[in-house]
Amino acid sequence: DPGLVTLFHDDMCYSSPDHQFFHYFSAEKSYPIVQEIMKRIDRDSHWMKSRIDRTEEAAKDFERFGEELIAAAESFSPKTKGRATQLWDRLMKADYDYWVPSIFVDLFDPFEKESIEFVFGAKKSEIEKNDLLTLLLPDQSVYWNEKEEFEQIKEYAQKNGLKPSDPAVRKRLRSHAARYWWIQNDYQHVKKLSAKDFMKRLSESPEDPFWRTVPQRKRELMEKYGLDKATRNRCMQFGEMAYLRDVRKKYTQINNYYFITFFEMMAEKLGVPKEWSHFLIPFAESERFIGKDPALLRELALRTKNGVWLVYYHHKNSYAIETAQARKIFEIVESRLSGGSIIYGTPASLGKAVGKAKIVLRQSDFGKFEEGDILVTGMTRPEYVPLMKMAAAIVTDEGGITPA
Repeated sequence: DPGLVTLFHDDMCYSSPDHQFFHYFSAEKSYPIVQEIMKRIDRDSHWMKSRIDRTEEAAKDFERFGEELIAAAESFSPKTKGRATQLWDRLMKADYDYWVPSIFVDLFDPFEKESIEFVFGAKKSEIEKNDLLTLLLPDQSVYWNEKEEFEQIKEYAQKNGLKPSDPAVRKRLRSHAARYWWIQNDYQHVKKLSAKDFMKRLSESPEDPFWRTVPQRKRELMEKYGLDKATRNRCMQFGEMAYLRDVRKKYTQINNYYFITFFEMMAEKLGVPKEWSHFLIPFAESERFIGKDPALLRELALRTKNGVWLVYYHHKNSYAIETAQARKIFEIVESRLSGGSIIYGTPASLGKAVGKAKIVLRQSDFGKFEEGDILVTGMTRPEYVPLMKMAAAIVTDEGGITPA
């Protein structure tokens, strides 16, 4: 966007040996960018919508690019190395292009109070907390759409007395899988879901379709509290920001499938453990990996023990990668950021809950979680759904007033 540079000051990322991802940046130094975006929201009522359009346009060929990349991995040989590298670079460019108009959303996470103040001003003291959170919801969601379409399949089967294996039901499930095959992917585990995978959900209890009433409820609340045109515009655009995070997550889930699958296939072709491929810095090391660079392979083997840091120096427009001291640096950083035994934040859902707080950062921790516990984690990825259903409450690092 002209004149706008999205920058995470003091940007550092760490990937741990068990594939946990930690992102650090200076919120204080990055706040002026948030303020600039707020000004643009006030000047242009279509500003957030244009970010959504640009993101979707950049990502429209992901699946075609990805399938060509997987095909190149399947037929890989030393003679086709150049082709594989070329296709990877193309998908990497598309990945970069959809992050450019959407990366700014993450800058708002540390500034929930400031964002609420911006949207509602003095009016915030008049608005009940539950209503305030409702006003900031998006009117639509990629994931609400998936739930809605799936519920329609369930209703069709029940209304007509059809079993999950009935051809008419399976046809609808195949169509659903074609649109939402990526929905359980994360940064660690990827799979192309089939109609059979979705069939397993037909026996689950239906969810409360609260999303159906969100747009109407928001309109009613705007009338109830007498929100002026400027405040309504801010509510609308913050809702669209939440939807943008949603859209970005969808394309990230799609791309993760192709990224992870491609490099795991390449690892098999190269005769190295596929786990090594999980610690690549894709934009910097893909060509060396495809070329089976011995020095890089030794580095990747070490990363499975230490993890890896990526540190960006914005004043130099350069970056550094650190493996040897990665674990030690992580311990130092975390010790300095430790805030004691109390967790502070902004509620996405009001209420009270009592239970044992269980920190769950990886799937190997799942066994310690019991019914009624409070789930404390980085983010609620798809594999956490069974724990979420058991939890009395959920506390996450990521998200805020613009959740997916």
